[in-house]
Amino acid sequence: MLEKMVDIMRVAVHQFFETMCPLTVVDGKVDYEEGTAAAQGKFQLIGVISITGDCKGSASVHLNPDLASKIAKVILGMDEVAESDLHDMVGEFANITVGGAKTVASSKEINFDITCPTVLRGEAGACIEPSRGSKVAMMHFVADEKPFVIMIALLPH
Repeated sequence: MLEKMVDIMRVAVHQFFETMCPLTVVDGKVDYEEGTAAAQGKFQLIGVISITGDCKGSASVHLNPDLASKIAKVILGMDEVAESDLHDMVGEFANITVGGAKTVASSKEINFDITCPTVLRGEAGACIEPSRGSKVAMMHFVADEKPFVIMIALLPH
């Protein structure tokens, strides 16, 4: 199921950038891990959404403030964005991409519900640690020459 969700999420990420935010996005590697993997690094803004249904777990987007600001400026059509706009944009990015994945998944007869996003802000190196025993995919992307990660963590059935 995790590999299917990675393919589905990849489609949703590209749909976001094609329809809402015309920045060039490039797929990077996908790291598969088991257990208590954590997304760490230079990502200080994290949007987390829980998933329940045919698959259970979470999806989280990990962005640095520069990329979050660029996306917000493009979407909002503004030259400058306030700190609160960055927070809101990370939540919207998580909601739109995971919501898009839900739509793509339903066309493949995989059904799940999602929660509203929770947005976390921390120092570089902050991490999200999924539930013990989760199967984890760390999807690496680059948009506007800035890296971001989407982490999918699914509990075994």
